[in-house]
Amino acid sequence: GGNGSTLTGGNGSTLTGGDCSILQISYYYNRKRIATAYVGEDGILPNVPYKLDSNYKFVEVKGD
Repeated sequence: GGNGSTLTGGNGSTLTGGDCSILQISYYYNRKRIATAYVGEDGILPNVPYKLDSNYKFVEVKGD
């Protein structure tokens, strides 16, 4: 998504957003939940792909 976009994905999704974007990934842990990250906060960088780790925290997806 471009600057200021909101992106939503399900289990296993990878999300990338521009400046001021909001990233949301839904997952299931005892019930349906949504993890939210804001580009520019807590180390989330623009135009970098992220996914959820096993602790349901956003982590950068590194290339091969």
